[in-house]
Amino acid sequence: MHKEDMSDHRTISFMGSKRRWIIAVLLTSACLTGLVLWFGGVLPVSGDPLFRGKPESEWIKNLKYGDDQQVKEWRAYGEEGVQVLIRGLQRANRPGERAYRRFNRLLPDFLRRWLPAPKRDSTQVTRECLVSLLGSLGSDANSATPVMIRTASTDEFDGVR
Repeated sequence: MHKEDMSDHRTISFMGSKRRWIIAVLLTSACLTGLVLWFGGVLPVSGDPLFRGKPESEWIKNLKYGDDQQVKEWRAYGEEGVQVLIRGLQRANRPGERAYRRFNRLLPDFLRRWLPAPKRDSTQVTRECLVSLLGSLGSDANSATPVMIRTASTDEFDGVR
């Protein structure tokens, strides 16, 4: 091979590897950004389905803790209502925020100061109301048993567990 051909080959090879490196970095950054937004609850995972003419989130937002009249109302909705409550509990879990709070507590103070403060758990009261209501429905909410077990074993707050 001639000297000129070898230098051209090296230049092309170098440019190709540099381009692949840049593409790999951009793809990795995009994937990590997407995961952070998804786990942080910023990206919508799905829409807000309607239940009896109202968005499910409205039903969940209006729940009260330990309300006997509410228990009768939700018992009348049957399995369809139980599924609304289960979806509400799953949406309120926010595993990304919980993981970040746990991670932040484990860090030394000098590192914690450089990171944004974790969000306050805004769904604790909602989870407490949902767990109370599902528990009050008893055997009418048997389909909620796996979600209730998972919540009881993993939630970070005693009031929810």
